[in-house]
Amino acid sequence: MSYTYQGVTLTLIYGIDLSCNNLTGKIHQIGDLTRIVISHNKLTGSIPRTFSNLKKIQSLDLSYNNLNGNIPPDLLELNSLSAFNVAHYLARPLAKLHNL
Repeated sequence: MSYTYQGVTLTLIYGIDLSCNNLTGKIHQIGDLTRIVISHNKLTGSIPRTFSNLKKIQSLDLSYNNLNGNIPPDLLELNSLSAFNVAHYLARPLAKLHNL
């Protein structure tokens, strides 16, 4: 059985933890939260460029999924982002990571 989130924006939630839920498919737009944990799932594809618009994000954990591709460079420029976990991310070289 497969379920798809239809994109309803939740305005009163500051963080969400969807880790260890066997989620599959690609990551789509997520509201402007301060903490997002979607680790230890079966998500595929790359990190959406729209994640660079998460101006309030402080902690982002995308580790232990089947993600690949480039990490959007603008995401690494977010001043509020203090914790960023992409362990086991199948990425191309991360030339800008040394600036964090």
